[in-house]
Amino acid sequence: YSMPKNLKVLVTGGAGYIGSHAVLALKDAGHRPVVVDNLVTGFRWAIPNDVPFVEGNIADEALLAGTLRDHGIDAIMHFAANALVGESMQNPSKYFRNNIANGVNLLDAAVEVPLHSTGDASRRSALLVVRILPIFSLLAP
Repeated sequence: YSMPKNLKVLVTGGAGYIGSHAVLALKDAGHRPVVVDNLVTGFRWAIPNDVPFVEGNIADEALLAGTLRDHGIDAIMHFAANALVGESMQNPSKYFRNNIANGVNLLDAAVEVPLHSTGDASRRSALLVVRILPIFSLLAP
């Protein structure tokens, strides 16, 4: 299986360290990234000027659906998550809300606005890369 070229890829958290490198790798591979980031821990300067940028939170399902629709997104890479281990132990509900519940918002938006397909039926699978941080502290008694 070869990945189709020139996909429009939504990168949530694309202004953060990992997300911004994913954006650069996508561009290098011939794809067209679109970034959604709330800039709480990311930086606008980390996103190349020729990459569309939507400032907002993945908690906003209408913003996500509008971005998917307006940019004709083919695939999603999800990096919008909180990642500080110490803070996650002190405030697990914040991490659950952002990393799990808001991730579900992204999935709901992708269902509401079907991802565009490219090529024949064998090439129509959407790429969804989800970064899930350890949540064992949320499950521990």
